[in-house]
Amino acid sequence: MASALQPLSAAPAFDPNAPLLLPSRPALLAVPATNLPGRFCSGEARNAFYAASYKPALALADANNSTVIAHLKLVQQLFDLALLRNDPAKANIFAAEAQAYKPIADTIHAQREQYDALYTQIMALPVSGC
Repeated sequence: MASALQPLSAAPAFDPNAPLLLPSRPALLAVPATNLPGRFCSGEARNAFYAASYKPALALADANNSTVIAHLKLVQQLFDLALLRNDPAKANIFAAEAQAYKPIADTIHAQREQYDALYTQIMALPVSGC
């Protein structure tokens, strides 16, 4: 299933002869909440939590971040191409899309950045016998 939802960065190289069409916004993956326990009963339990909960959620957040970056790069390329083709109306459409999509991209980027702090929190949780 994951192979069907690839970041746009995995798409073929940009075609400078492409028509100036506004691309659809990419589908984003649902990133599950990663709720930390109060402590771990062992180092093995911490490692299992990391592998089963944190790492898969991080991978989804990374994929979303790559996807929104690729979408904004594509919109930028189309904007630049519209200017080269002396088509200010199309350039304005792409500029408006970039501006409208920026809050989504900012949210996705912030979600991804939370996982750096979460890793530190996981490693700082106490490990003690249960």
